Amino acid sequence: MGNIVGTIINISDYLKPEKISICIDVDSNRKNIFNLEENRIYIIPDYQREIRWQKENLIELMMDLKSGHKFIGNIILSKSNDEYYIIDGQQRTTIMLMLITYIRYKFGNQLDISDTCKLINKSFKGLEKLFENNFDFTIVKKSEIIKTDYYNQLNQYIDLWECIEETNIIYDQDNAESLYKNIMKSEINIIINREDSLGTSIDYFLDTNLKGVKLDSEDIFKCYLFSKDTSNRIRESWKTLKKYSFILEKHAIKYTLMNVLYQYIACDLYKNGKFRNYKFKEDFTLSEFEEDSKYYKGEHLIKVINDKNYMQKSMNTINDYLKIICDIACNDDQTEMFKNNFSNIDDQERKVIFKLIKNIIKDPNLVPKVTLMKYIVESIVLGNKSKDECRRIYAVFFFTTFFNTFESKKERNTVYNLMKNDDWEGALINQIKKYFSNTNLTKANAALQYKYTLDNDDLDERYRCKALASLYNYFEIKNEKICVKDVSQLYKFLNDDNTYSIEHFIISNNRNGKIKVNGLPDNMYAIPRSFRKYKNSIFNFIFIDKDKNNELENYNVILKIQMLKEYNFQCEYSKMIFGIVKSFIDEKEDIRSLQYKLSENSLNLFFEDKFIRLYVEFINLVFEKIVERFNI
Repeated sequence: MGNIVGTIINISDYLKPEKISICIDVDSNRKNIFNLEENRIYIIPDYQREIRWQKENLIELMMDLKSGHKFIGNIILSKSNDEYYIIDGQQRTTIMLMLITYIRYKFGNQLDISDTCKLINKSFKGLEKLFENNFDFTIVKKSEIIKTDYYNQLNQYIDLWECIEETNIIYDQDNAESLYKNIMKSEINIIINREDSLGTSIDYFLDTNLKGVKLDSEDIFKCYLFSKDTSNRIRESWKTLKKYSFILEKHAIKYTLMNVLYQYIACDLYKNGKFRNYKFKEDFTLSEFEEDSKYYKGEHLIKVINDKNYMQKSMNTINDYLKIICDIACNDDQTEMFKNNFSNIDDQERKVIFKLIKNIIKDPNLVPKVTLMKYIVESIVLGNKSKDECRRIYAVFFFTTFFNTFESKKERNTVYNLMKNDDWEGALINQIKKYFSNTNLTKANAALQYKYTLDNDDLDERYRCKALASLYNYFEIKNEKICVKDVSQLYKFLNDDNTYSIEHFIISNNRNGKIKVNGLPDNMYAIPRSFRKYKNSIFNFIFIDKDKNNELENYNVILKIQMLKEYNFQCEYSKMIFGIVKSFIDEKEDIRSLQYKLSENSLNLFFEDKFIRLYVEFINLVFEKIVERFNI
């Protein structure tokens, strides 16, 4: 990259708005190598990453500067007229200006604080207002500047501003003056690219940062995208993508922007015969180029595709998809937008579909979400929205539920390959049938899936159990289609929490892990801590009416069985679980004996010696009943 000059200067020269001549000594003579123009503006371009400095970084710098002036590092600029685009060093520039602004804000009447150059952040244009008004939100309304905060940076800037005050390093005039002088005397190595070319500047930004492996895949993707297409259109598309990504993050939906982009490319790129055989990972490192150092994580096929029209079309389609996803994630019931997208379905079935999609969105497993994307893009965004198209969600929900229940992440490639089929719905149904016909549903599989059940988020497992119960109760495979036998009953099951409340059946949901046991002196037994995680296993739940649920309290499962003997189960899945557990108690000496010799020692021995074996056997019997249910 030509036309680059640079040397070491102090922060004062870098930030003061006067014209500054930058000179170096050449053969005992001073030679001007470039000028920093009067009233120059420093710009953080929109291809730059967001502000990443944390409080710890700021405190460390302030403590460092407190002891004297320092060498701050490199600042790389690209000049265009009187505007200087910051290619590298935007974090340092921002923090220096923030410190100077704070000193002016607190001690401006006592100290002679120089004016500084303007700083404009293209992805957060409200930043200039914050600096001009000393981050004073009695003057600057948050609601006004949020409108230009495309990448959700405001709170990070506020945290850093508040950190300056909280550290109490600048607590009086003397400390402020000393710190200010040390800042202005500190030095940077300033490097200027005088070639006025956006593409060249982005390439230089990438080259500079990739060598230090500082950028994440999203940063790199955005840079390559912007270098291939310099239009405002692609930038607006990116801002919209980020907006939807923040909405999902706010609602605790595990679905990052890079995941979304990867899944879309996986669903769509193969349609072009030229790219049909490309294999790539989630960071989009191409397998064909993995050992070639010129390909970096995050290039995301852009160098290979090199097609602005394709990328713009893709970005628009993804935005349409995310708009629908966010609409569902942010609402508890169908909105007008949702109704319009599913206008050919009656209201009750539409409500069911809304619940099914929301279930998929909320599940933390990323892999099967690609089937939801395929469905929404082809059936809703680009489809004719007919009843048949809309009802394809039943196949997606069926597959997603079974994948989340029986599969491991190792099978991710199987899922992505399914999405390459023209008849992707048929491919899903064939895969569902394979779950019943091969070795997936085995004791080994049961042990693998549930021996190490994690007690992280019981809500997720409840959702998964209800999804599995929904399939068992109301779904069928008919004429190579996934169908719902009774939409009204499925609707009731999904929405009536009084009739179908969730009961932790085998191991009760007690915070201290205690269950009621007849025969013990205090009538309570504390389940060993290592086994309490099983309370959140997907097969620990049944669905019964709320009154009966309350009646069961924290009794042990043997007593619960006795209390439910005459109960009229409305949920077939729960009736099946109850039947299997009752058979265990009636037929297995391991469990039956506990009814007669309940003691803390006997229960401890049971958990240590027999629980896991019996639990895995129980799960396998559940698998068998599910296979039998669908008659495959």
